[in-house]
Amino acid sequence: RQSLSPFCNVSQANNELSCSVDRVSISICNLVTDLRFDLPQEYQYFNDSRSGGRLEIADYCPYQANFRFNDGRTSDCSNATNQLPADRNTFGERYGEGAACFTQPVPLTASLATSRGVGCFQYTCNADNTKLAVFVNSVSYTCNQPGNVLNVMNDGIVGTIQCPSSFEGLCQ
Repeated sequence: RQSLSPFCNVSQANNELSCSVDRVSISICNLVTDLRFDLPQEYQYFNDSRSGGRLEIADYCPYQANFRFNDGRTSDCSNATNQLPADRNTFGERYGEGAACFTQPVPLTASLATSRGVGCFQYTCNADNTKLAVFVNSVSYTCNQPGNVLNVMNDGIVGTIQCPSSFEGLCQ
């Protein structure tokens, strides 16, 4: 199956989060299925003439877009001001320089809470860019190969993190 990236076909109403193509932010598909008008024929990508991306400037193509959380923070992983205070940082996420978005095939869980299936975490690359370490609550988990799935278990946090399919974008 071919990837649609950076475009998408999951309604924003589903609240399904993923990582932006460059892993800079957590993103959501900006596909709306109830536009208040019929899209012009050349911008109709779905069977329903009222389904499409939110922005005319993008020809109504739905794509993975960053967003604001309910508390006003943005989903930009590299922005340190998005960091949650320690008492609310349930899943050991880290925002700021050296952080990127990682997906969680088995969403992280901690004290009866379940993550959104994606999160921002600190990472580092080794000298020759052949390994990447992801930090959850300052505990390091090593991606020995692209695409590996890391089993996370520390400080009451349990789940998995997917290593990127290529280290190239993050390790330069």
